[in-house]
Amino acid sequence: MGAALGAILVLGGAAGISATFGITATAFGATVSTTGALATSLALGSTSHIAAYLLENGLRSDKQLSFGGAIRAGVNGLSKAAVTYVIGYQGGKSGTFDKLFLQDILGKQLMSDSVSYGLAKGILAALHPSTSRIFITKATWYIGEPLAKLIFTSLFATGARWIIDKFFD
Repeated sequence: MGAALGAILVLGGAAGISATFGITATAFGATVSTTGALATSLALGSTSHIAAYLLENGLRSDKQLSFGGAIRAGVNGLSKAAVTYVIGYQGGKSGTFDKLFLQDILGKQLMSDSVSYGLAKGILAALHPSTSRIFITKATWYIGEPLAKLIFTSLFATGARWIIDKFFD
């Protein structure tokens, strides 16, 4: 389930970049459209949660399988996938996935140089000025891309999924 939700966050981020810049983005080597990424995310979220439910309840003698339980797990996964996708999508629009985008365009070697990366990220913020993109760009200059992505994207997605889990408990 964790791998599926991580993939959904990346799909949402790629779709957000694609929508922001009017380009065709890629994730996991495949072209990403907003609708296709959303549909894939929802399917991945629901099926991963159903599979986890079936494995957990089918392998343990103290648990019992039920059709209602599987449906509940699927709806839980669908809800988490939708929230994770939207947060990833907004993260892509605001710049938390810019390094992946810039690596595709400029290459990994150029992006490993912090000056080149900072310059390219600043140009992206100037090309598509928004309060969130400028804030994220400045934050990545001070705290780095991985920490900015963790704080402004992954943390929100994890918190939202925790709230959904509390609803389904």
